Amino acid sequence: MSTRLAIHVWTDLSSPTSFLGLQNLLDGTRGKNVAIEHHAFFGGEADGSWRDTERQSLGALQEAALVVSEMEHGDTRAAQELIYAAKERGATPEESAALGVEMAMRIHEAAHLHGRNIADIDILVELAEESGLDGAAVQAGLSSGQWSAFVDSDVKDAGRLELARAPFLFLSGIYLVEGVQSPEVIAKLVSSALGEVNEREQAAAGEARDLFGWQG
Repeated sequence: MSTRLAIHVWTDLSSPTSFLGLQNLLDGTRGKNVAIEHHAFFGGEADGSWRDTERQSLGALQEAALVVSEMEHGDTRAAQELIYAAKERGATPEESAALGVEMAMRIHEAAHLHGRNIADIDILVELAEESGLDGAAVQAGLSSGQWSAFVDSDVKDAGRLELARAPFLFLSGIYLVEGVQSPEVIAKLVSSALGEVNEREQAAAGEARDLFGWQG
């Protein structure tokens, strides 16, 4: 069986830069054997450099013929928790990851293409129902903090990795990449990472044969 590359991505749901980064990630990995896991990130103060980056991303999205909303969003913690509500439906880790990415894109598009306020619980419940989730169960879960521990864990991981600004990519423990990358750059990184992973697996198999006579 061919090697599947694990890619972890952190995005700030209020940020068009994160939206652009996630969209490019999906474009750059299309047709490749990858599993993408989405993680929560919350941006810091909107200083001048942050705003400049966001404006550049808005321009890039508009150049791609997308009509982009410049709505300001409030607290997006519940929106990040909704992604974990979607992940719960997966029967396997890979399916859960795929459902999480699908929900992350749905929320990003709602915020940045359709001008919907993703800090509004009612809007989040609508998005949940649009994706096939039980709206009442999602509303109850968001109110009770059912998925808050997962978001807390993401934030702690981002701190340990010293992530300063989303989007951020972590490719199979090999490459740690900050900021928006083009689909072409992402495709090259994935190919390179897959090559390194395959080399490691072949080396491990060689050691197993030498040490234990393993013939796998």
